Amino acid sequence: MTQDSSTNRVLFITEVGSAAWKMNHPLSDSDRFVCYLMPTKDILRGRMKLVPNVEYTDPDHYTASEPDINDVVLDGNSHFSAGSGVGPEKIDRSSHELGKVVNEVVKNNSNFLFGIYSPIVLNPIQDPSDYMEHGPSDETEWFSTFKYLAAQCMSKVVYNPINGMAVHNKIKYYDSGKDKGWRREKTARTIVRTCNFGIAVLEGRGFVFDSVPPLGDKESVEVENALVRLKAARDASALPARPTKEAEDDLREFLYKTRLANLEEDE
Repeated sequence: MTQDSSTNRVLFITEVGSAAWKMNHPLSDSDRFVCYLMPTKDILRGRMKLVPNVEYTDPDHYTASEPDINDVVLDGNSHFSAGSGVGPEKIDRSSHELGKVVNEVVKNNSNFLFGIYSPIVLNPIQDPSDYMEHGPSDETEWFSTFKYLAAQCMSKVVYNPINGMAVHNKIKYYDSGKDKGWRREKTARTIVRTCNFGIAVLEGRGFVFDSVPPLGDKESVEVENALVRLKAARDASALPARPTKEAEDDLREFLYKTRLANLEEDE
């Protein structure tokens, strides 16, 4: 894997995990989703760089460097960096190149939808008063357009990753009894919130991050009910069976133009 001194441009950073659902507590760590753009020149030259686990002195760029011991390269375009510390000081980052993000959107991968549509956007940052006076910045406009085009790719396929995630957590942690006490309730609430997110997409209500209150002695019933409601929403959904060719083409054309613009910037 070849590395050089050029940089990957950060396109957006969002907060995911419990904070996005307003279900975090004072000791919750921070989970961040990072989407970056690899320089088009590097792609054309066949070069690839790792995204390092470093604090960002420049919020718009990652500087290529050797990864540290906490770095995990999931594939050529995805990378996970585990933070250190306790609570909010511990920041875990899941970083993905734009091309990978586009491919996962077309698959309706819920983990990527969480990252794209999280209500907590850390970058690009724009003060509301500045937005009122000057309108959106180029970065804000780019992100808004990307989110719109990604939304057009939604289909009944979204049921599969949502249901898969919920059922996996139910079987591995809940039904097995592996999670106990407060962890068991946390798992139950995570399953319900995941299903509720999928239901909203299938019903055409957008990308909803609703908090799930404590379930008490109804947690088992609520977990089962969430899975039933999710399946019913899929069966009744007006979304297409899979992303339309037109929607996918529009999203990929946007990716193409973004890469061309980056190439022109480097000239």
